[in-house]
Amino acid sequence: MSRPSFKIEIDGLKGSFTKSYRDAAPDIQKRLRSMVRLGLLLAKHIQTRAKKGHFATSPGSWADGPSGKDRKDSNRPFFVLPSYARAANAPEMAASSRAWHAAAGAKIGNVTGGMWKGLGVVSSPRGVTIRFGGKSEARSLVNARKMRKGEKVMVRSEVIENRTKAGAVMDSLRVNIIQPSDQELQAVIAVVMLAAAGEAHRILGFRVPAHVAATVQRGSDPRLLSALKRSWLISLKGG
Repeated sequence: MSRPSFKIEIDGLKGSFTKSYRDAAPDIQKRLRSMVRLGLLLAKHIQTRAKKGHFATSPGSWADGPSGKDRKDSNRPFFVLPSYARAANAPEMAASSRAWHAAAGAKIGNVTGGMWKGLGVVSSPRGVTIRFGGKSEARSLVNARKMRKGEKVMVRSEVIENRTKAGAVMDSLRVNIIQPSDQELQAVIAVVMLAAAGEAHRILGFRVPAHVAATVQRGSDPRLLSALKRSWLISLKGG
């Protein structure tokens, strides 16, 4: 019998597993695949709302003046690399960060769209992590360490790790763009409890009363809860 795939993809988002998955027992593999599917459905929901500018917490705003090393020079404009400007369909220079992002028609965390292409889910023995992988266009030249003939050297690059981009958004705008909201977390808790109730009924013949199931789902994000019921609960039957 062939081994199951080590990758799962849902709506363009990819889930992957640590090497321990290969040696795990079939029932453990099934459980891990289920966890990754759940994480991917949550990640997709977060991605959809975040790309529209909706977050779990309120973000800050882009600076009206120079930022970073240029803060002391109030007359210095805001620059981006030509490659980044092309990706954002925006000018290479503006009076400020706020002015440039306005010219780009950008939303927080979604300027070129490159970072979101790296969103995915990783499963490990400790659980599931939603994270940004891969690299995309950098706004400005960044320093990177590279091995050359066994020697570490500094190089200048026009691409940057997507997780670094997300960290920069957190540092400058004080918002974790992939943080689940309380309502989203409640939806995940609710569907897991419904799954557990289904197992209790299957094994013990005990059916959870309707009013208890309704209470568990109260306060959940309705769209996410519906998606999890439709896709995740059904997937449990097939593994």
